[in-house]
Amino acid sequence: MYQSKGTPEDRPRLGEEPSRTVVGDVNLTADFQPEFMTSIVDALPFVSTDAPSRLRVSAEAAVSVPNPNTKGFVAVDDMEGAENSSMLGVARRLWVPSSVPEGADVSAADRMDIDWYNPDRKVQEGDLHPDLPEQEADDTHTVLELAYDSSGDASWAGLMRLLSKTGNDYSDYQFVELWVNDGGTVAQSTGTIHVDLGSISEDFYPLLAPNGELDTEDVDDNGFDADEDVGLDGVAGDDAAGVPGDDGDDDYSYEYGSNDYSSINGTEGNERLDTEDLNGNGYVDFDNRYWTLTIDLSDTTYLVQDNSEIEAGNYWRKYRIPLRAAEPVNGVSAWTSIKSARIWMDGLPVGPGELMIGSVDIIGSQWEPRAIVDANGVAVPEDELGDMDFRVGTKNTK
Repeated sequence: MYQSKGTPEDRPRLGEEPSRTVVGDVNLTADFQPEFMTSIVDALPFVSTDAPSRLRVSAEAAVSVPNPNTKGFVAVDDMEGAENSSMLGVARRLWVPSSVPEGADVSAADRMDIDWYNPDRKVQEGDLHPDLPEQEADDTHTVLELAYDSSGDASWAGLMRLLSKTGNDYSDYQFVELWVNDGGTVAQSTGTIHVDLGSISEDFYPLLAPNGELDTEDVDDNGFDADEDVGLDGVAGDDAAGVPGDDGDDDYSYEYGSNDYSSINGTEGNERLDTEDLNGNGYVDFDNRYWTLTIDLSDTTYLVQDNSEIEAGNYWRKYRIPLRAAEPVNGVSAWTSIKSARIWMDGLPVGPGELMIGSVDIIGSQWEPRAIVDANGVAVPEDELGDMDFRVGTKNTK
């Protein structure tokens, strides 16, 4: 008998190993009528046989050849699910203009004009991951592109989004990973990207002077109605018509396949509800208690992959910033209730420009790092570690 149990995994987990077993069994029976035995019995005194003697010999042999692991090795963990990842997302509609960062040297009046969009088939997976097989490298990678104009006094721009109404717990996460392309090498780059995580004010409209009130198209509090699709200014009117009270720059317009994204984020006529009330609680929240992480695009401190070193003209770069490097704003002390995210930029080159974001992920691991210990097995306090550090991350070896 033969039994085989396979697995599609190249690295079988403990308890899921491929195995093979061969089992064999042989039975033998032989009957004889040996005359010498009859003669011996007949020679005994007072004994006379009336039937021939019979001899039966039976034998059985069994063998089992098990192979409990035909791979010859086993993985305690194949690491396929070792990474915990919370994606902020790059889909355009997830994001709205950001409120003014608190504690930073910026103001609403200094806000840059910005368009954000997902360009059609502009970036391939191989641009970010040059080592991918050709078939996978040709797949489209969705990116969030930001077109800005930092002319004059304009110095910053940003986007924000709701992550959770109740708050996500990132206390067991270790990094923020960011893929970015600013069109140049590290040496050519200027500017800073900030990632804010926590409770963030929803008050962003009007963009150059937020009014401290709830601006929403949902004036009757019953959700989206087509006749309410007039923009956050609450006034219907063509931008070029000069209608009193109309924003003058809020009409939605985009033709599929076009490279003109200048009106794709208009709030009037976009067939969706636009509101500052991102968490849907019925009013505008002003709470600012969050963590802020800073990435200097001209610095390599947090740079873990620079594709310009692999392919000439490929300016995609991957940054990994430890959450422990985040600075608290307004006394935030824990990562247990992260409700919103904001990405904003300053210090960019003067004039119009573009910057692409390939992904923004908050990264953790199923494997929890243990403390660094001394020769006696006692944990070393963090303030005594100096340059020593131990962090757990994941690396795609595909």
